Amino acid sequence: MVESNYSRDIEDITENAYLEMSHDFRERMKQKNKIINGLQKKIIIIYGLLNRFLVESDFGYIEAVNSILEDLLVESIGIQEV
Repeated sequence: MVESNYSRDIEDITENAYLEMSHDFRERMKQKNKIINGLQKKIIIIYGLLNRFLVESDFGYIEAVNSILEDLLVESIGIQEV
């Protein structure tokens, strides 16, 4: 009887640990998805700026792309010096 209760307690602890891990995993995936969405938006902006540069040959667009990429490298990827 005591051994049966002990086994059930271990099963409950294991089940709770798995449940907690699943919640943690879900939250980490939500955070990663937010980062990915932000990166996708920046890629689209960079693509548009480069396309405009090709059409108009205005280096101001390249400067804007450079600025966006510098911010991206420092903030999102964590590179300290560009």
